[in-house]
Amino acid sequence: MRYLPVVLIYFSCFAACQMEKTISLHPYGLPLEMSVPHNAKIMEMDLIVTKDIEIKTNGYYLQLLILSAPTDTTINVLENIRHGVRSDADFLTLIEENEHGFIYEKKDESGKSVYNFRHLIHLDSIVIMAKASDSIGFSLAQVRKMRKSVLQAKVNTN
Repeated sequence: MRYLPVVLIYFSCFAACQMEKTISLHPYGLPLEMSVPHNAKIMEMDLIVTKDIEIKTNGYYLQLLILSAPTDTTINVLENIRHGVRSDADFLTLIEENEHGFIYEKKDESGKSVYNFRHLIHLDSIVIMAKASDSIGFSLAQVRKMRKSVLQAKVNTN
């Protein structure tokens, strides 16, 4: 009984560490809201060809690359992205896919299996390619968590 307060504090801290917050990406020029880990930080980088919005915390590093809307359909753009991923010498297999994206497995430098995903969101004149950072090797569970944030994102034009 005397350890009960310690156990309760541990589990309440564990639950708090797993909590999410809803963020608006309006300040970054995107009419989206998404749920991310509560301690995630957002960074924006203007690259020459695109804009890169990064949402990251420990075990979570989501990149949103903003592209001009191509004249191709989502299917054609996604097929080009899929071809590029499959062309990588470290590519192993597609884990799952749908009409907007896919999760895949590849080898890192040490030969260990790591996972990533690509997902396209079309918004009027832009296309957003969401993916986990390529600089870190993620588990399948971590990639699914990041992809879930993207799949559940809501368009908010207010």
